[in-house]
Amino acid sequence: MHSRRFLLTGCIYLIVFFFQLMLIDQFHLPYGGFSLFLIFALCWSALSSPEVGAISGFAAGVFLDLSPSSTSPVGLWMLVMSAVGFGIALPSIWR
Repeated sequence: MHSRRFLLTGCIYLIVFFFQLMLIDQFHLPYGGFSLFLIFALCWSALSSPEVGAISGFAAGVFLDLSPSSTSPVGLWMLVMSAVGFGIALPSIWR
């Protein structure tokens, strides 16, 4: 069951990531624009348990590290998104 959920999450992340790269990044907005993929990944993490939030944050970080527009060292987005995904999903265990 978990493998099916993770596969579905990966496919949805891939679709949103390619939508971000092909369409949203082509607009030259002031102040650097926005990242639809980052917003989607954080919302997805917020609606899940802390463990799943950390794993989905890790997956989002992998995609952000492989982005052609990324100028950060490899692994930095993975670390940041894993911590943020876990932290943003942590209050869900108190509900």
